[in-house]
Amino acid sequence: MKLKFQELFRALYKKIFFSIKRFPITLIIILITSIILIYYNHSYKFVSSENRELIKRFAMISSLGIPISLCVKMFFERKSKINILIKVVIYIASFTPLIYFYYLFKQGDMISITSYIAFTIAFYIIFTIVPYFYRRDNYEMYIVKLFTNFFITYLYSLILYGGLSAIIFTTDKLFNININGNIYIDILILVICIFAPVYFLSSIPKYNETVTSYSYPKVLSVLIIYIIIPIIIIYSIIMYAFFVKIIITGEWPNNLISHLVLWYSLIDVWIILFIYPLQKINKFTKNFTLWFPRIIIPIMIMMFIAIAIRINSYGITESRYFVVLAGIWVFINMVYIGFYKNSKRLFITLSLAIFSLISVLGPFSSYKLSIYSQNNRFKKILEKNHMITEYNTVKPASSISKNDILDLTSIIYYFNNNHKLTDLNYIPEKFGIDNIEDVFGFKPDYYVPGNDINNISYTLNGNEIVFPIGEYEYFIEYNNYIVKDNSIKIKDRDITITYNRNDSELKIIKKSEQVYKIYINDIVHRINEKNRGKDISSIDDMTFMDENNKIKIKLIFKNIYGTINDDKIQSLETNFYTFISIK
Repeated sequence: MKLKFQELFRALYKKIFFSIKRFPITLIIILITSIILIYYNHSYKFVSSENRELIKRFAMISSLGIPISLCVKMFFERKSKINILIKVVIYIASFTPLIYFYYLFKQGDMISITSYIAFTIAFYIIFTIVPYFYRRDNYEMYIVKLFTNFFITYLYSLILYGGLSAIIFTTDKLFNININGNIYIDILILVICIFAPVYFLSSIPKYNETVTSYSYPKVLSVLIIYIIIPIIIIYSIIMYAFFVKIIITGEWPNNLISHLVLWYSLIDVWIILFIYPLQKINKFTKNFTLWFPRIIIPIMIMMFIAIAIRINSYGITESRYFVVLAGIWVFINMVYIGFYKNSKRLFITLSLAIFSLISVLGPFSSYKLSIYSQNNRFKKILEKNHMITEYNTVKPASSISKNDILDLTSIIYYFNNNHKLTDLNYIPEKFGIDNIEDVFGFKPDYYVPGNDINNISYTLNGNEIVFPIGEYEYFIEYNNYIVKDNSIKIKDRDITITYNRNDSELKIIKKSEQVYKIYINDIVHRINEKNRGKDISSIDDMTFMDENNKIKIKLIFKNIYGTINDDKIQSLETNFYTFISIK
């Protein structure tokens, strides 16, 4: 046992030493990133929120330097005869873009986040490509090896983190040490950002190391061949059946079809990449790789038609752009693999890196095309309602349909939330959300067209929580934590008050006779019409009153949360007070 532990630690030491020796720059950057993250974890006590954002930005920039340093290192391994001075110059040149990223990430908005993700994806993909570009075989097996080692590394990391956390938790509780809870985040950072990278980097094959299909993991091959591929085939049959249904009925589905096809096709591309090394030893995978890329093309065309219908109605936004771009990437790869005999799987990852960069850089980026598309929509609606002056500015509408109000409101808020209002054409200088009614002549409607689900959220003003009971005899509070079918009995009057959350029915029964019934959903609809655009509502806006010849009732809603789809409430969570008086 002692010898086994010695061998284990000796092997671990060799891996750590090998990683440090081979990737010193990368590990220094990883260490810096870890220190920044740990500092950020504790900085809320003594650092302002503005400076915490600055620390977070430094962490993002530092972490982006990790894949850049890996790309440079793999390039140097391939070009081993480069002298030290040239290497220093290349490193400096490679890290120069981080200055640009510092200013790019300054806002912390949608553009910053999506750009960060796109650059991260591109740099890590380039890191895998460099050793095998160009004219080098077994790239697919190299990817499989990296994936397998990555999975094993983070499985070990998860176990290590769980064990260390359990040790600290047990020690804290048994000995009443009162250990600061931030230590769990610190340990997570150390495990994920120190142990995992060091262990993973030690398993990356060297440039001159041959990776063959004979080393393909048995577990992974069984998983893909006997589980994943059959699921993909069954899923494809379902999609084709749905495709036939569309042709027969002539009815195009909602936005769901685009996402179902996209995620399914994205998985398919990676499976085709992963099973390529198995073609030599398994005929089934060879036939699957040959025919499946051709079979999926009609399904993808169906997806593009569905997306085109959506874009024609609501224009391009970043989310739709990424769906289209991902679909184009999959389609190109399927055509390339399915119809080009000597296709190289490196094309899959290389094209993904290129598409990632295109999506955030240049004239065809998601931001440029989305701004252009939404401005075109904006212009068409304004022209339709004669709202553009001879000076190319907006004038208030004399009359305008509700749908156009919804569209204009959504466009204005899209620019306000994702870009700048100054990117929107025809609006006056210093235009703000608060003066929409003055400039456009209508109150904004906050339902977002293009989104089938309208979220509603209303809260009673906290200053109006105290209210008189007045002539009401009974008071009941209902909230989300009650059982689905809640009944309350007033024994001295033989009255039962029942609220069923499933069908939103509130009814009152007196001596086996139903004296009153109302549906809470109907009340919520009325409140929604009255309160659109408000987060905090007055007591009058959140009150419903009714009476008949047997009962008088008042409901005051404290909170309303839910979703409305096609004018129907699909989910509802409410807290409300009920006042009842029996006549």
